Amino acid sequence: MLFSKSFLYSVLVVSSLTSKVVHLSSHRSSLPILLFVLYLPTFFLPDAVIIIGGRLLLSSRPNASLISNFASFIASIIGVVTLFASASQLGFYVETGGEIRWSAAGNFARDSAGLKLLASGSVGVGLCTAGLTFIATLLNPWLYQWVGSLLDFARNVFSRTSSYSQIEQTIQPYQDEPSGTQALTDIEKTSTAVVVRKTLWRVIFVGLSGLVAVLQIVRPRHSPFAHLSTTLPFTLYQIFDAGEAAVCGANAIPIPFPKPELLASLGLGRPALGNSSWIGQHYSVPNWLPDYRIGGFDRFYWQPVNNSDDEWMPYSATMDPLKVSNAEEELLEPLREAFEENDVLIKHVVLFHLESTRLDAFPLTNESHLHQVLAKESDNDMEGLNARLASISENAELLTGVDGHLGASKSSASEGWRSHLREGRGGLNVVGSVTAGTATLKSLIGSICGAQPLPVDFTEEADLTIYQACLPHIFNLFSQGKDLVDGASNARVKVLQRPWRSVHAQAITDRFDRQDVLMDNMGFNQSIARHYPPQEPEANYFGFPETELKPYIRDLFEQAEQEGSRLFLSHLTSTTHHPWSVPESFGTDEEYLSRWGWHEERPLNRYLNTLRYQDRWIGEFMDVLEELDVLDETLVVFAGDHGMAFREDCEALTTFENPHIINFQVPLLFFHPQLPRMQVKASSSSLSILPTILDLLVQSGSLDKHDSVAASDLVREYEGQSLIRPYIAEDAGRESWHFSIINAGAALLSVASAAVPWRLVMPLCKTVPYRFTNLEHDPAEIHPVEAWTMDEMQSLVVGKEGIDAMKWLRNAERMGMWWAGEQKRKWRYSGASLQDDKAPQKHAGVGQLQHDHWWNT
Repeated sequence: MLFSKSFLYSVLVVSSLTSKVVHLSSHRSSLPILLFVLYLPTFFLPDAVIIIGGRLLLSSRPNASLISNFASFIASIIGVVTLFASASQLGFYVETGGEIRWSAAGNFARDSAGLKLLASGSVGVGLCTAGLTFIATLLNPWLYQWVGSLLDFARNVFSRTSSYSQIEQTIQPYQDEPSGTQALTDIEKTSTAVVVRKTLWRVIFVGLSGLVAVLQIVRPRHSPFAHLSTTLPFTLYQIFDAGEAAVCGANAIPIPFPKPELLASLGLGRPALGNSSWIGQHYSVPNWLPDYRIGGFDRFYWQPVNNSDDEWMPYSATMDPLKVSNAEEELLEPLREAFEENDVLIKHVVLFHLESTRLDAFPLTNESHLHQVLAKESDNDMEGLNARLASISENAELLTGVDGHLGASKSSASEGWRSHLREGRGGLNVVGSVTAGTATLKSLIGSICGAQPLPVDFTEEADLTIYQACLPHIFNLFSQGKDLVDGASNARVKVLQRPWRSVHAQAITDRFDRQDVLMDNMGFNQSIARHYPPQEPEANYFGFPETELKPYIRDLFEQAEQEGSRLFLSHLTSTTHHPWSVPESFGTDEEYLSRWGWHEERPLNRYLNTLRYQDRWIGEFMDVLEELDVLDETLVVFAGDHGMAFREDCEALTTFENPHIINFQVPLLFFHPQLPRMQVKASSSSLSILPTILDLLVQSGSLDKHDSVAASDLVREYEGQSLIRPYIAEDAGRESWHFSIINAGAALLSVASAAVPWRLVMPLCKTVPYRFTNLEHDPAEIHPVEAWTMDEMQSLVVGKEGIDAMKWLRNAERMGMWWAGEQKRKWRYSGASLQDDKAPQKHAGVGQLQHDHWWNT
């Protein structure tokens, strides 16, 4: 009989095991091969439950009870569901190389468009269903009988009754014969053999079970171990988990905004697109854009097609429920006075990205957390330690105006570019900024484009349309209609008539994780490498020391002066990146920390030496600007891409999936010799860099009338606030939220708010604990609160911080989940979040380094 219990059981086992093989295959590179083989038995424990449990539920018994029949019915339903689920997973894997997230499938099933998408793969799923059914037919009824026999054998091995029964059967032939020595001997031998065999099998069963149990107990609890154990039909519960679908799955449907009452109170409800007046108000081409399309401004040219609520809409600041704007605030008083005197001119802009540079190292002061860490290792020789530490950030002290109080005299303060520093002048040093992401390229998207990166592993943004115009796009807009000539007599007017050129420079390869593609997407111009070959050996596995760039940078500024253009230079340092090796020409490392075991230099000690090298390079870079006589007309923005926590700060020595606050707090300095010196405390993010640059250009009179209008409008269109105006932490119930991607992008999310000192790190696509800290009471996050569930976390937080903190915590989690889905919508990204879930053939090279030398690019 085709639909017999044995056939249904065969369908269940074949479907479940096939889905498991597909699952393990799609994650074959998630673990080293030795760990994969070692823990392989534990990955199949859920499958063992299916095999054994299904056989027990589908057992054939004469005069079966109502309960037994009901159990068989349930098992049959599970088998049929597992068959179609396994066929869907197999078909999806064959088509995409990825793996279905059932949470996303649940959202598709609840959406009419999603159902159409699922139906588009019905042919492949049908073929897979037929194939699985055919295999199940071939194995029917052998599989059912074999597993049943195995269960009977196990039951006999552990049954005392069966032992005596076998002995009695052995004794039976001798009952009618006279007693004799040979007969008794045979009985004893047979009885002993039975007991020995049963004992041996018991030992084997218990030993193997114990081994698997031990492996299960000692197996790491973090991903991907638990994920590798998942199997059908257990994973189908995710269909009802809408939160995970909005964050991790391919073609996910974002969850609704968690505070609809906030939308209503602010008048930001989303009307139907058929409202033409609303469309004209929110999506119209500004008069400062040319009639032809210009790169980076696609969203301003967007027009609705279907006039339906389901139609995708580009980002609009007026429709952003989290947008807090300070554009209407007055300028900070010292800046207003400087601009009224009309002595600030910004001809060129430099965005100087400081790789892996933490806030408490730019500059290093005797009051910082980093200094406290180092002081613990000083053996009470604080004077000697401070004398050595003083050279780490000499130039950073001069630029920021922050004295490290390390007892060192600035003997070179009157030389070169330093002679241009006047008392009370130097610009804005911002204390309190966090990065948009602890992966470098994710961070650059925030600082160069003012856009928040995707909560997706690695730089998928390289191949997508950036939803905001980046600085090169904006400077290209300002160049429209301008010629490479000076047509006016007034010096300032001459500058305003110049077009812009945007160049990114770094001394390392730009082929890691498709950075070259990303830079093209951002609108940078190509630059030819003229000074080949390099004069120094490679400093690390990425490339060469920063000093190799000096002749290129000199060429860029000289070329700009010769052709009558303005330069936007983006520069990324690299020496402060792992493995923290200073160039040979820089000399040997200083000893700031005692060595570990066998005289091994600590990673933190190597890092401090690379900071010293970077500080020296900053001084040399500023010397180039002074030598070329452009220092007084150049805005140099120093910004950390992310921090770098070490084992002296926390348990982990990495930025990868490391939630520690040190990895997020970064320096941010807007340096210009003619700007007033200001120490600005603002809980901001790197999203504020672009609007602040535009605001400085407008307020300093460094743009002509047309460009000033465009820049003033654009400042209001970005999610970050301008830092030359009072920073608004909360407005009409809306907080200034900071969402930061954690390297590599999809596993965790940092959620903070300028309105409160609390910070939440929440899991997105991996099973990790929640983490809560109060940065006011615990700024170095020495005592974080961690819990595996939000309910447990709320209980812990309410006891430690109070009811307000608990309410904020819950709201922060909901905002984080909504934001993660909303980012996918903004970027029009429909793929999976985790790298392991992406189709390999469609993501070749993602997160990998192509070993081409930087001068060949």
